[in-house]
Amino acid sequence: MADLFISYKREDRRVAERLSIALEQLGFDVWWDFELLSGDGYRKVIERVIDECGATIVLWSELSRESTFVRATCSSSAAERSSRSHSRAR
Repeated sequence: MADLFISYKREDRRVAERLSIALEQLGFDVWWDFELLSGDGYRKVIERVIDECGATIVLWSELSRESTFVRATCSSSAAERSSRSHSRAR
């Protein structure tokens, strides 16, 4: 399980890569879709990673703010975190 998942718009890939490298140098296990193989059901893979990772980082830019997929990823991550919080409180 990764510590962190990075969500970003494809055009922000270089920023996501630099962030990933910096976080890995600090000792975090980082997952971003660079690791997806062509043909993987990327939406299902990303949903599974969000469910399993410790936290999600969303690279918020002019482009990502307009991305339906980045916004959906952000919402999905927030819902997962909320669900975990409620489960632990019981």
